[in-house]
Amino acid sequence: KIDMTKSFFNFFKKTDKKSSNEKGETLILTSTASESSVTDATDEELAEAWQDEQGALYSKDKTKLLKAPKYRSEYEVHPGTKIICGAAFWWCKSMHVIHIPYTVEMIGSAAFSECEKLEEIKLPDTINDIADYLFSGCSGLQEVHLPDSITRIGAHAFANCTSLRSVEIPTRVKEIGERGFADCTSLESITLPSYLTAISANTFRGCTNLHNVNIPSGVTTIGQNVFAECENLESLTIPPSV
Repeated sequence: KIDMTKSFFNFFKKTDKKSSNEKGETLILTSTASESSVTDATDEELAEAWQDEQGALYSKDKTKLLKAPKYRSEYEVHPGTKIICGAAFWWCKSMHVIHIPYTVEMIGSAAFSECEKLEEIKLPDTINDIADYLFSGCSGLQEVHLPDSITRIGAHAFANCTSLRSVEIPTRVKEIGERGFADCTSLESITLPSYLTAISANTFRGCTNLHNVNIPSGVTTIGQNVFAECENLESLTIPPSV
């Protein structure tokens, strides 16, 4: 039996691996080991894990959610949990609803990736970072509530969220990572905050229903192909600071 969660993270811990997406574009996946070590589920933690009545695995002290139950449609993370580990809900294809308590302080990379039936989620204001790949491939996600505490949106964080229609990015966000919202084909509007200083390459690539974008005056860096393949983009305001 292959542990898919472990296999996923073994791939991302390797340095500078190359992969290709469904469009044949080459992606450089750099090592995230130093960033994700706190939110990784270690072999020791998995060996000593406490299992709840629904089959989820937690660290022995019950402060880290290591793995969510795969075949549930709804799950409530236990109160007192501080960390949701990377890939904890990865590939939970039946998951519609996830309840996250206000005790959670960190959520690891790809924690909710490929939860294709997840429609809505609310993150607590104890979170300040949207990790890389956090919601990538959540094709049913229509609405996400991002707290004002967020300061960064990671690479591929919402990539291929094909049902997401609108996003209001919190005011304190300074950076949006590469392909952060790429191929969100239903995305019609997005509000960019005044604190934003950098928009990475391919951030909105393939957002075919995006109509109007106003880039705030604080932005000084815009990466390549940010709006490539946005075939219905009608209005784009770029400040002189770029």
